[in-house]
This record gives sequence, C-alpha cells and structure tokens, in this order.
Amino acid sequence: MKLSIILWALLLWQIGFAQTNNYWEIKGRVLDEKQNPVEFANVYANNTSLHTVSNEKGEFRLKIPNTIPKINLIISFTGFAAINHTDLTVRLRSNMLEEVKVVAKRDKSFKHKWRIFESGLLGESEFTRSCKILNADVIHLQYDEDKNVVASAEEPFYIQNNALGYKMTLQMSLFISNGIETYFTIDKFFEKLQPASEEQKILWETNRKKAYQNSFRSFLVSLSHNNVQEACFVIFKTNHLNRKFIANNNTIGKEIAYQNISKCDLEDIFFYDETNEEYVLHSDKPLMIFLTDIPDYQNIYLDYPYKYATVVLPNSSMSFTKNGWILKPNRVSLHDYWGNEGFSVLLPDDYGTESE
Repeated sequence: MKLSIILWALLLWQIGFAQTNNYWEIKGRVLDEKQNPVEFANVYANNTSLHTVSNEKGEFRLKIPNTIPKINLIISFTGFAAINHTDLTVRLRSNMLEEVKVVAKRDKSFKHKWRIFESGLLGESEFTRSCKILNADVIHLQYDEDKNVVASAEEPFYIQNNALGYKMTLQMSLFISNGIETYFTIDKFFEKLQPASEEQKILWETNRKKAYQNSFRSFLVSLSHNNVQEACFVIFKTNHLNRKFIANNNTIGKEIAYQNISKCDLEDIFFYDETNEEYVLHSDKPLMIFLTDIPDYQNIYLDYPYKYATVVLPNSSMSFTKNGWILKPNRVSLHDYWGNEGFSVLLPDDYGTESE
C-alpha cells in the first residue's frame, strides 16, 4: 500500500510568549493519507539539537530561539523517507519495501574505500579518534567510473562523538570522495549525551569551545559582528586556488606585488541585505583566510606563519544569519584548514544560542 504523510506547519511568532522567553514556535500535525494522526514522528530543525515528536493526535510544537530566524524542518518516521523542507505543506513518500534478506559481501577493496569514507566524513582533528560510527553496516560503498568513493545509506546512521558529547543522526543524500576532496549532502540532528561526571561535563564544554573557535562558523559570526580582526582573521582574495608554490622564501608581500593576491576590505566581500534581513559573503575569486592565533611555522609565507583556510563560492555568494547559520541552498567549498576538519569538530547550529 502506498502511504504518504501530510504536514501542516504554521510558523507563528508568539509575541507575548517571545517577549518573556525569547522563543518562536512551529506548530503542526502529521497525518497519513487517510487523515489519521501519526504518533511518534520525529520533527527536528536540521543541523541542530532542537527536536520533538508528534503526540497521539499527530500534533507537535517545536520551540526555536529568537536568535535563529530561519530553519529547515525535518520530518521522519519509520517506513517513510525523511523530508527536508521549509514549505508549509510537506508530503513524505513511502519508503517501505518488502522484507528481503540481503547478505553483503565486502570485497578486497572495502578497507581502502572505508578509510577514504571515514576520513572524508570525520576529517582530521584532535577529536577524530573520539568519534565512532555506531551502525556502519547500513553504509554501502562503491567506486564510480573515476575511482571516487561513493557512499549511500537507505536509513539513518549514527556518529557518537565522545570528545564533544554529542550523538549525531545523519541522513545521507550524497557522498563522493577521492581521498583529497569530499562532497556531501547530509541532514543532521544532534543529541546531547549525558556526562558521567562533573569532570566530563567540563571537558565537553572546553572541547566544544575549542571546536567553535577558529571554525568557519566563527568566521561568519565575526563578519556579522564586524570584529574580524579582533577574532584573529585576515582575509585575502586570490587569483589561484591550486597553485603549486616552487620558490623558497615566499611572502605575502611578494604575492601582492605579483598581483596574485590582494588584501580585502570587508566592504569588498561582505554586506548586510536589509530587504531579506541576512548577511552576504560574496567573491568571484577564492578567499584565503589566515587564522593568526594558530601558528604554522611550516607555512611557505615567511611573513604570515599561520594556518590558513581557502573558501570558494561556486555561486559567487552565500547568505547567513548573525549567528553564523548558512541560509538557503548555498554552495560553499572549504579547503586547507577548514577543509580538513570534518564532522569530528561539528557542532549543532544552535550551539551558543540561548537554548544551549
């Protein structure tokens, strides 16, 4: 039988409520095709720890801090494909299959594919070894014609990060990696773990602050607060992304003199869009951002011995909120320092808001 779920979600600004508790609210009902309520459907804001479930009447209420002006709402239920949507009416198509027993054999190249997948997903950070994929058996790996590793999963899989104190539920739509560059589309929900002791709680809080500091999100927040320099970021626009540097004793000064890069003023790459009430980062060239509080004495730039990240905007711009939430289906490609981080340092988008 073909099933569907219809969601009516009304975004209501609760004026009196918001004035006292600083929240806005999403209300809705989850029904099947016969208009029967669906109980225990999972409802959450994508990339956050904000979550609720529908009651016996199919009703749900999800509170969102006022510091978060827009969200993508995820509705999921056993037997139905998860949907990521912002419209008021959402239809979930049935994902139910006839019961079939499948025994998968791992080929000789599985370990190599798994290393590429795990590295591309978790990244390389001090917290990587503290992450564990709990149900790895649901993930299927194969090579495409270009020998890229392509991963798929017909159901959610879970990562437990014992360094940051989160369990992540991930619904993967796309994952492709060649071991150097990784592209993915993954919906995420964060569940806070319960610390076993006060010491563990303090350690998690310390590690979360460390993961947030110098992150791409903290860079976006520094833009919106107009304190980029105070946050230890220095921005250059570069004409080349993958240039191979051959000369020794290279300096930023030489690169500027050769017109390979130029230092950016904020007004050249950033503005506030009053009409849409959002911040916009824009550049038709890759941006090189130095993190001047992280020394890197192996850096080829003698006058800038710091870690740096490269940001590429395929659509020439991206929009975000004051607290660093990326809005709309923005495409952004992160390289170097930020490109190596991965999910091992990932925090929910509501980290640092009033709900934290």
